Amino acid sequence: MQPDRPVARRFRASRHALLVGVGLLVVILLAAGTAIWERRGEAIARSEQETRNLGIVLAEQTARSLQAVDLVMQEVQAMVAAAGVESASQFENAMGTEEIHRFLVDRLKVLPQADAIGLLGDGGKLVNGSRFWPVPVVELSDRDYYKHLRQHDDPGAFISDPVISRITGAWSFLLARRINGPHGEFLGLVLSVIDLRYFESFYQAIKLQAGGSVALFRRDGRMLTRYPRVESMMGHKPAPQSLFYPRVEEGGGTYLSPGRADSAPRIVSVDPLRDFPLVVAVSVSEDTIFADWRRQSLFIALATLCTIAGFALLFWALVARSRWLERSETELRDSEARCRDFALTSSDWFWETDEEHRFTYLSDHIRAFGQDPQTRIGRMRIELAGDGDSETAKWQDHFAGLERHEPFRDFVYTRKFGGNPERVVSVSGNPFFGDDGRFLGYRGTARDITEKVLAERALREAKAAAEAASLAQ
Repeated sequence: MQPDRPVARRFRASRHALLVGVGLLVVILLAAGTAIWERRGEAIARSEQETRNLGIVLAEQTARSLQAVDLVMQEVQAMVAAAGVESASQFENAMGTEEIHRFLVDRLKVLPQADAIGLLGDGGKLVNGSRFWPVPVVELSDRDYYKHLRQHDDPGAFISDPVISRITGAWSFLLARRINGPHGEFLGLVLSVIDLRYFESFYQAIKLQAGGSVALFRRDGRMLTRYPRVESMMGHKPAPQSLFYPRVEEGGGTYLSPGRADSAPRIVSVDPLRDFPLVVAVSVSEDTIFADWRRQSLFIALATLCTIAGFALLFWALVARSRWLERSETELRDSEARCRDFALTSSDWFWETDEEHRFTYLSDHIRAFGQDPQTRIGRMRIELAGDGDSETAKWQDHFAGLERHEPFRDFVYTRKFGGNPERVVSVSGNPFFGDDGRFLGYRGTARDITEKVLAERALREAKAAAEAASLAQ
């Protein structure tokens, strides 16, 4: 007996509908799983980018703080050279005076990041310092910076292990430089005590994500300080197999750490400092990274179940997903705004020019150098320069690059400031274009580097004076 054809057709249709339903269910489940996995990758990528941006800014600010201290130490080196000191005994006699003590005290007043400045003789005893007068008998020949610099004629600054100050009881590290005689013989050291509370307070002021941290390491992995502080980690190194070391050698990057402080896995951004053997590490825990992602994943799962229960609810799920995407875009814009705020703290002022290279915008930062931005609008950079006539070749090359619409970095020139002395400015810029590809002008940043140039010039003049004095003897 043949089955009824309408019944068979309905059976085949039901089976087809069942297969289509199962297929749709599989597609929905795969789509939901893919979306959850992609959101996980986006959460990781966003966190890596935010920590990297913050690490770059903090590394720059930390380097600037230490450069101020190091310039004073180099000034002391130049002072010793200019005094014509040739032996350890001469060094102790010349540098052990009350005048030198007052000199060190005056320099310390402009260095909030430094707790003390001192001079050690070749035997490791304190010759002079900013803390006490008369200078007490202090033996420091057992310290790592003394042992290293006595045996190694390193031209740069040495970063010591973190120690607890014998006087203040606070954690600190020392920035030390070797002082040589005219023939390279070891005369002693100039050193600065860096109070780690200064950096902890600075890092604390940064609005970190929940569970975030900032740490300062030596390049060899020795931890100098961390916020929030974990006392047991001070002075210790990451495990030898840690990815910290290869990231440092690569010049910076991110990696996943198992988390030594709280056993919570973390994404760590490593950023070496320029000019100093130090590294800033910004980290955020995976719990924080995936907090939103877990909520998003739960939402997607519920949306998927609702979709399976009724096709009509699918539209509701799509609308909810659209709203979530809007929230994600808002969060991304907030993140970009935060990064812009960090960037604003690392530059002196911003500028913009039109297609004829005339200023159309100057940020208010320039007022700190006695200038009114409005008086500069409509003028070209060379019109404000003090070296436009004396260094024509430099300016011709600069404007040739501008006409080719090439980006430029660190173009240095002197600038007129009314009746004030000329200042040295370092400018960087990038061209920008309209939607039709037409060149519209340049945007960039400018920094006042007068103090740095003057300090370098003073060092060169001191060195030249010392060499002249040495040749005259």
